[in-house]
Amino acid sequence: MFPAVEGGAETVLTATLRKGHGDLPVFFDELNDALEAHDAEEYGRIAGAMRALLAPHDDKEEAELYPLAQARCAGN
Repeated sequence: MFPAVEGGAETVLTATLRKGHGDLPVFFDELNDALEAHDAEEYGRIAGAMRALLAPHDDKEEAELYPLAQARCAGN
């Protein structure tokens, strides 16, 4: 979706969202470590941190990225 929005040049919006997507593997690794250690408290802490970071990220996608992508794909 980013290429449709960028039109050949990365934007502040797409750079911010790409960084958020790039951070996810670290969280997944930490969640996996907590699962393997049977550490429910640590798992909950990591999951909570993930939710706190993803909520504004998801809001930005919904409010800015998706409407822009829809407009660009429609030729506007």
